[in-house]
Amino acid sequence: MDFLAFLVAVSFVILDGVVLFIATVYLNLSPLRFRLKTLFVAIAVIALQLSAVQWLYHQYYRQLHDVRTVLAEHPEIDRVWLGTNVDIELEVEQVYFSIKGRPDLTLYSPGIDTVDKREFRKRVERALKERQQVLVPDYLPEYRIR
Repeated sequence: MDFLAFLVAVSFVILDGVVLFIATVYLNLSPLRFRLKTLFVAIAVIALQLSAVQWLYHQYYRQLHDVRTVLAEHPEIDRVWLGTNVDIELEVEQVYFSIKGRPDLTLYSPGIDTVDKREFRKRVERALKERQQVLVPDYLPEYRIR
């Protein structure tokens, strides 16, 4: 678990405790005795937090999800290397991939950073048709699409 995920989890646990304490004080209850209304408020707060985290997670990895979807449409793609830029969101700027049965052939497609999913799909298909050999930079990590 990375540090940011740990920090978010701890802050949400603290926030949940504060919300439960405020709800029990507001409803004039002892902290050890819950009413059904308090439980519903706590569940609603937790559900809102989880939906916010899920939305942020999806927005941060949106380009990565789109790249994975497009590359999974082509079963002949074996290995994938991604050149990314971590900014406000994870930006996929370069995509290198190899073909099954041809580990020596590495192809390149510009990433999805400045284009939509449809244009990225066209770029990948163009790279598969042209089959121009390129070298993968050493600093790029291999990424699993399946």
